[in-house]
Amino acid sequence: MTWSIDSRKLSASLVAACLAVGWSGAALAQAPQPWTIQGKLTGKPKNLEGSESKNSKDVSGIACATESGFPRLCLIADDETQGAQIIILQDGKLIAGDFVRLIDEVSSASLSNWTPRAWPSPAEPSMS
Repeated sequence: MTWSIDSRKLSASLVAACLAVGWSGAALAQAPQPWTIQGKLTGKPKNLEGSESKNSKDVSGIACATESGFPRLCLIADDETQGAQIIILQDGKLIAGDFVRLIDEVSSASLSNWTPRAWPSPAEPSMS
């Protein structure tokens, strides 16, 4: 296909107009608002007993009972706390629940002597 000078200018103008509209739409989009937090998200312990902790700044993972809708019951994990915390998500709000310690802090020296334990396999069902 042979392009004339006028059709090239028209094509370039059309592309420029489409890009301008796309960029202006992105500029008009509102930034998401931060959610409020009710209660305390447990962070790294301040003392060895774990009786006091800092506020959490991030989480390592989250799992919820449902994929959509509110309220949503979830569990968040934080590798710094070596625990998990129950939370409830509502639209625009997070309610912090109980903290559950999963393991005690362990040094790498004690892990070098650790041997994984074999779990027994379930008994085979009888055919009688």
